Amino acid sequence: KIEVTLIGHSLGAGAATIAAMEWNSKAYLRRQRQQKNDDSSSTRDNTNDDDVEAYNIPISAHVVGFGCPALLSEQLSRSTRDYVTTVIADADFIPRMSGATLVNLLLDLRKLDYRKQAERDVEQALRELQTRFTGYSSSSSDNGSEKNSLPFNIDDDDIKKVMNFVHSGLEKVIPSSTPSPSAFPPGQEQNEIDEGSNTDGGRKENWEERMKPVLFPPGTCIHFYRDG
Repeated sequence: KIEVTLIGHSLGAGAATIAAMEWNSKAYLRRQRQQKNDDSSSTRDNTNDDDVEAYNIPISAHVVGFGCPALLSEQLSRSTRDYVTTVIADADFIPRMSGATLVNLLLDLRKLDYRKQAERDVEQALRELQTRFTGYSSSSSDNGSEKNSLPFNIDDDDIKKVMNFVHSGLEKVIPSSTPSPSAFPPGQEQNEIDEGSNTDGGRKENWEERMKPVLFPPGTCIHFYRDG
C-alpha cells in the first residue's frame, strides 16, 4: 500500500480532498486493474507478472486542509472523517460559505438596524477630519483652537448639522416593518403576505424562510479561535 498525505489551502484543500476520495475508493482500484489488464492483453509479450502486481498496489490518502471550502454534502463529509482534517481559523467564512449561507446572511442584514453603528462611524470620520484639517478638536485647551492654515474651519456645530442630516437620511432608508412590493418573491402578492401576518405587527416570515445549508467542509474540522 502507498501512503500519501496531501496538504492544501482553500481551493487547494478542496482539490486535495477530491483526489483523496478518488484514491481511497475501491472503484478507483478496480479501474486501475481493468486498465492494466486491457493494456496487458495487447502487449502481453512485453509485460511480466511483477508489472501487473505493482500496478495493483492500493493508495491510502490522507488530507490536511486549511480553510477548505464547503464542497460536500453532510453525508459525504462524514464519510471522509477518517482521512480528511480541515483546519478552520476563527471566523473564516470560506469553510462556511455556500448559496444557503449567503441567502441567510442577506436576510440577517435586511433585518439589522444599523443606524446607531452608521451614525457612530460617520461622526468618528468627521472628528478625524476636524482634527487633521483644521487643527481644532473638542479637546482643545480653553485658550482657544490652534491657528488654522486652511481657509475653512470645522466646528462642533458643523458636525451636529451633518449628523442631523445623516440621522434623517437613515430613518428613510432603514427597512420598515412592512416590506416594499419589490421585496416580494416573483408571483407572490401583498395579500398573500397579509393573510398570515403576525398579530404583533411584524412581517410574515414565510417568504424569507432561512435556508438549510447543504454543503459542508470535509472530514473532521478543527477550529482555532483568537480568544482561545
